[in-house]
Amino acid sequence: MAEMSRPAHLLSLLVPLAAALAERGALAQDDAAAAAFTPPKLLEYVRADYPAEAFARGLEAAVPARLDVDENGLVTEVEILEPAGHGFDEAARDAMLQFVFSPAEQGGVPIPSRVDYRYTFFIEKAEPVPAAAAPPAATLAGVVSDMGGLPIPGASIVLTPLGGAAGGADGGAGPEEIPLASAGDEGAFSFAGIPPGGYQVDVVASGYKPLAATEELEDGETREVIYRLEREAAMYETVVRGRRPPREVTRREITRREITRIPGTGGDALRSVQNMPGMARASFMGGALIVRGSSPGDTDVYFDEMPVPLLYHFGGLTSVINSDLLERIDFYPGNYSVRYGGATGGVVDVYPRAPKNDRFHASIDADIWDASALVETPIGEDWSAAASFRRSYIDAILTAVLPDDGGFQFTMAPRYYDYQLIVDYHPSLKDNLRLFVFGSDDKMIFLFGEDMVGNPNFSGDMGMQLSFHQLQLRYDHEFSKAISNHVNVGVGLWLQDMSAGGMYELQMTQVPIFLRDEVAIDTGPWFGLRTGIDAEVGWAKWNVITPMLIPTEGEQIDPLTANETVLATSGRQWYFRPAWYAELEMKAIEDLRLIYGLRVEYYALVQQIGIDPRFVARYEIVDGTTLKGGIGMFHQPPSVDQSEADWGNPNLDLTEAVHYSLGAEQLLFENVEIGLEGFFKQLSRLVVSSDEMVERGGEMVAERYNNDGRGKVYGLELMVKHNDNGRFFGWIAYTLMRSSRVDHPGEAARLFDYDQTHILTVVASAVLGRGWEAGARFRLVSGNPQTPVTGSIYDADSDIYWPIYGRTNSVRMPMFHQLDLRVDKNWTFKYLKFGVYVDVQNVYNHKNVEGINYSYDYRQKAYLVGLPLLPSLGLKLEY
Repeated sequence: MAEMSRPAHLLSLLVPLAAALAERGALAQDDAAAAAFTPPKLLEYVRADYPAEAFARGLEAAVPARLDVDENGLVTEVEILEPAGHGFDEAARDAMLQFVFSPAEQGGVPIPSRVDYRYTFFIEKAEPVPAAAAPPAATLAGVVSDMGGLPIPGASIVLTPLGGAAGGADGGAGPEEIPLASAGDEGAFSFAGIPPGGYQVDVVASGYKPLAATEELEDGETREVIYRLEREAAMYETVVRGRRPPREVTRREITRREITRIPGTGGDALRSVQNMPGMARASFMGGALIVRGSSPGDTDVYFDEMPVPLLYHFGGLTSVINSDLLERIDFYPGNYSVRYGGATGGVVDVYPRAPKNDRFHASIDADIWDASALVETPIGEDWSAAASFRRSYIDAILTAVLPDDGGFQFTMAPRYYDYQLIVDYHPSLKDNLRLFVFGSDDKMIFLFGEDMVGNPNFSGDMGMQLSFHQLQLRYDHEFSKAISNHVNVGVGLWLQDMSAGGMYELQMTQVPIFLRDEVAIDTGPWFGLRTGIDAEVGWAKWNVITPMLIPTEGEQIDPLTANETVLATSGRQWYFRPAWYAELEMKAIEDLRLIYGLRVEYYALVQQIGIDPRFVARYEIVDGTTLKGGIGMFHQPPSVDQSEADWGNPNLDLTEAVHYSLGAEQLLFENVEIGLEGFFKQLSRLVVSSDEMVERGGEMVAERYNNDGRGKVYGLELMVKHNDNGRFFGWIAYTLMRSSRVDHPGEAARLFDYDQTHILTVVASAVLGRGWEAGARFRLVSGNPQTPVTGSIYDADSDIYWPIYGRTNSVRMPMFHQLDLRVDKNWTFKYLKFGVYVDVQNVYNHKNVEGINYSYDYRQKAYLVGLPLLPSLGLKLEY
């Protein structure tokens, strides 16, 4: 355990040493940030419907709110800071969600921001002045500045006529609306030609407290004023959801609305990732994430930066977390940050969102597979919580429709459930604490009939139970404008229990403990550093009985030994995998970002250290055009079964991969961008099966596995994307790829199991109005490689035929293509929102080939086809 303390000790020394440098640069950073930051400007104001009951009672109100504005200038969230009741909060929220801003910009790049705004409701008490008797118009002009007199460009000024004025811009009942004003570069604004009378003036600027004032304008008067705004306690906290430019060559992000609207996914979060460039198509009902030709086990998945053991229920039906609780999904196909390690493929990181804290929310969602319930509520001023539970009803459907005299029968039909609990504590802009508890359970058992298996050694039942339960606690804190820290700890209980016909058994229990502690130091626009520890420690217990070695990638079962070798092992042990990483970001010249990274990780199972240097460069040659490239080293340990002493090889090495990539990104229009990237991945020390005998512990034993394999993957990825602007999103993703490997020295190269030469995905979704939304997805993918069967061997002992295979992966399945459609309709009532969607997969009912079915003696074959035309109806009720 000494290796774990060393990076932690270095980290504790680094923080105080860097603090002086950070604070020295803080003032310079403030000036640079202020110069580079352009606040959002309100462009389109929407008048709220006055609550009928409040109007009848003569009630007026001012509703202070906090608005989250995305990089397109659209309002994504509205937090009511002080509820006014009587329907004012709901009416104000509905109106503010329709506001349109010019987005905030940092260094010329649009970013999300947060704006404080006060929405005012009033009832005009005076009769409007007849047009013939209209008095001379008045003018209100002035300057918006801070308390020190410096002008505030971009401030929004809203004029609300009081009784006696002839307009109504903010909930009033007047016949005209006065356009809002925006302060210019010197903070100046002007309302010219407005009717005389009383006005309420609301001044809003990002980073400042909103100001309200009252002005009484006389006939023909021109009044000049100065409005001074008080700066928020933490000025730069206005950008609450902005993200730094990527520290990776490529980061592909899927937003919350895209997650739940992609056709063909049923609104499922993790299935939406399979539409990104570089992600190969998984087989029907397969939940594997296959990145750039790599095996599924080469890609890691994290929930809020903590590993998880299971992605999907029953291999691909639906993901194990409620998609409504997710903020975003980040997908890194290669050359990712040193914050992640232990994988040679890609990385998927899923981030939950904070629960809503404006009021109590609840929803029920149901489709043909399952039903879920979600509740969210504030708890006091600084706390909020959300809880979700989902349970399938596949077991009830199958029990009702399957015949009793079939080839097999369920003693427990397939069923699954999952749950999530999020508790968020946000006492200040500098601190945030989040508890995330979640879990999943899948189980089924069925009996085989004697005529179904064809192997007398295989009898009885087949069962599976996969479950996990995990608790994570994350704390984010800012020591200053330049130094921040986030700590993430977690503990889990992972269970596997599988058996098949008395020939195979696996029971495994794992109790992993995770720790991530990261410090970020940002002393200005030219220098940044983050460093931390990423450790996993755990306890495992297992019991395994298997008739054969588990095949490696591309390997077929040897019929001559399939019933002879019996391996049985059980045990328990502690394991640990500590890592330290550091990432230095520098700007050598303006618009050229250089990111140097180093990760050092110890893998206790094989007692080896992986040293992973990585480098990324991004250069914005002109506004909207970025060149990017990177090179990095990545290590991955062998699986537990391959390195276990009783039935594997404890002397295996780490698999090694070197990633190379070069590409460009171009902003074509306001919401349209295009990216092109070439990649090359060199793989070495791949684990392959071995029939050699080696000396181990003074005796000759079977080697079983070694590191003779090597491979390479190369290709191009193209993505043209229209970012979500609240009305439309979509993309065209195309991957051209080749992945091949050599299993043993002297052998010919062959394709990886998951090589797909062409992968084309087209996604589009549009808001049609009146609650309607429609989308489509089209996919065209090369078929997977297959190993042909060239003959068979008759086994008299078992009275069955065993196949004889040809050259590995030397043939390919037919091309896959499919069109999916989705239509949503939503109705909004006072407090309720009701939605119905129809998600139709394989609209033109193409018979896509997913496998081959052989006759008993392998002389005849027929294609196994996948999903037919399948409509799915879903209902959702929200409060």
